[in-house]
Order: sequence, then C-alpha cells, then structure tokens
Amino acid sequence: DRVKAKAALENIGYKRSPIVEPNALEWADSYFKEKFPLVDLHWDITMGGRNTGRIEGLWSGTQLLDRNGVVYYEFMPEELLLYLTTNLSNSITSRQLRYLCDILRMISITKDSIDWERLLAKMKQWRLTGSFYAFLNLALSLDLINFPSSITKRISLPLRKKFLINMLVNKRHIFNPTLSTHIIDRFFSNFIFEFIVSETIRDYLNFLKRLFYPSLNFSRFLLIKRIGRGIIKVSGFIFHDRFTSIKAHK
Repeated sequence: DRVKAKAALENIGYKRSPIVEPNALEWADSYFKEKFPLVDLHWDITMGGRNTGRIEGLWSGTQLLDRNGVVYYEFMPEELLLYLTTNLSNSITSRQLRYLCDILRMISITKDSIDWERLLAKMKQWRLTGSFYAFLNLALSLDLINFPSSITKRISLPLRKKFLINMLVNKRHIFNPTLSTHIIDRFFSNFIFEFIVSETIRDYLNFLKRLFYPSLNFSRFLLIKRIGRGIIKVSGFIFHDRFTSIKAHK
C-alpha cells in the first residue's frame, strides 16, 4: 500500500525526492535520508501503469519466507531476472554496465534454480522480449555470458527490431558515448525501453503519443492523427487540381 509505505518512511526521517515526470507517467517514488541508502517504492515495472499484467505477474511470482524470525516476500528467480532486464534498457547508458553486472551476478547465484522455459513463457506473456534480447545481446557482445547460449536462439524478433535494439543498447554507447548518446540519456532514456518492447502499430502510436503528447489520451491522439491524414489528403487534392488547371491553362 503506497500510502502506508510513504507514512512509514516519513516516520523514520525519509523525504520524497522531487518528481520530474508528468503525473500520468509516474511509476515509482524515491525517498532519501542523509547517510542512509535510497529507497524506491515501485507500483509498476515501467512508467505510467501501462501494462498491469507485468506488475501483477511480478508480485504473483513471489514466495513468502521466514528466516530467523524475519518474514518477507522474495521474487522467484525468473520474475526477478525479467525485472532486472527492464532496468537495463530503462536506464541511462552510464548505468547499463552496472545493471548488466547485477543481472549476471544474480544469474550466477540462482542459475541452478532458474527455470528457463518458465522465464521465456513469462517474457512473451509480459511482452518483454525486446528488453530481454537487449540484455542477452549486450552480454554476448562483451563476452560475459554465464547462461546457456541456446537461450539466445529462442528469442524470436524481426531483424529490423534486432537492428534497432543493437543501435540503442550496445557496448559502444557505454564505453565511448557520443553527443547523441548524452542527449538521449538526458531527455529520452525513459522512452528507450518503451520503444524496444513495442510490438504492434498501436504500441508504436502509443509510444509517439507518450513522447510528444503525454497528457493526451489515446482516442484523442488517434483523432488528431486522422485529422492530420485528412488535411494531407485534402491538400494533395487541392495541389493536384491547381497544378492540373495551371497546366491546362498553359
């Protein structure tokens, strides 16, 4: 419960960090306290609550543990791995190597208990194929794989999608960032994940709408799109008629 968690943190001296994202895109709160670690409260895997299946599936894949009198929930390794791979492509480039090392370390610790078939099924169900492929591809390019190499052959993506992911998440950006990399990190890092996991035309339209018109609902965005198409068509007819009349006059 966000309200109870917020109150509990504030009661022990934590303060909420300023939010720079529009309210419609908020997906986590960050709390800080001097000389103490930061605490993030997440209510979705990604911005804006746009895929409830992901966050509900994540929490349903937990197990209740009791160790030395401390009772807590722990993610199953498959859910945790998928969540960590979203962070890899949902972060600024300078943090991607850190996240990659976290993921590989997690695999080293839990590799004997990871059910790869279950993980691949969850990946498809939650529509996280793009972000998981980005992780696999980056690990392979750095020769850091510590997981079955056959897993990469099970990832089915169009070649154009793989090409775009390779452009957005690669070792060159990490070790030799260009000006364009810094610009993307500064203004668009949160949208890279959305672009990577988009699969349908509707997904891409939603991505463009959130990028340029975050406060606009999807139906209005489609209406504007249709109006724009209509204006283009009408302009084309007018231009064609005028060109034809001028040509006839000559």
